[in-house]
Amino acid sequence: MANILSIKALLTTTFLIFSVFCTKTPAREHINIGYGVNNSPPYALIEQEQLTGGVIYDIAVQVAKELGLDINFVFLPRTRVEQYLLDGTLDVYFISNPKWITAPEIIWSEPMFDEQNVIVQLSGEQDYTKLSDLYEKRIGTVHGYIYPALTAAFERQDIYRSDVKSLQDNFQRLDKGWIDGFVGSDILIHHALQKSGEDERFQIASYLVSRHDIRTAISPKSKVSVAKLLSVINRLTSDGVIDKILAGYIEH
Repeated sequence: MANILSIKALLTTTFLIFSVFCTKTPAREHINIGYGVNNSPPYALIEQEQLTGGVIYDIAVQVAKELGLDINFVFLPRTRVEQYLLDGTLDVYFISNPKWITAPEIIWSEPMFDEQNVIVQLSGEQDYTKLSDLYEKRIGTVHGYIYPALTAAFERQDIYRSDVKSLQDNFQRLDKGWIDGFVGSDILIHHALQKSGEDERFQIASYLVSRHDIRTAISPKSKVSVAKLLSVINRLTSDGVIDKILAGYIEH
């Protein structure tokens, strides 16, 4: 009898040990977050198509931490953003605006911060003070971006639009005299000039192209609760967390 009990005890112990080792830890839910080469520093710090830091990265880490999610960063061209949000390939795209992604199904956060589109030109050139000063000029733009304040002038060819992949490309083309100026975000431009130390080579024109807010675009097919995403993103904004992230990349 004692031997039988010992065998039963051994079998029970073995079963318990086997169960412990065979039990898999449930995989955490992940969130798909988009970014691309069009997201210049400090919005995205990219090395070999991998996001290694920047505003998008830091906001993503905060959101994922709040919701207990793993992050999957998705590298994509600007022209695919709307499609990927609509079909659920992306759950969120952080740096955007309803004027740039117009599909009515897209869900939007509250404004996270403000941004201005300005014109950069070579220092010493005649200042652009109004829209008509840009007529018959070749103005650098980023492929896939919409510039509502300039759209009509581009379509009439009063201003010649010249697309490239990134802000850095436009700086290089302007420096070589291939374009007469370029349009871009004041946040990205100030950061680029601070890092390059070439602020004396370029100047920001007096003409303000547009002022707009930056929001997070959320997929209507998001795997993550839209209500939870909105709650966390809007709270990070109201608590000043996103402003603090942005300030960390901009020297004053």
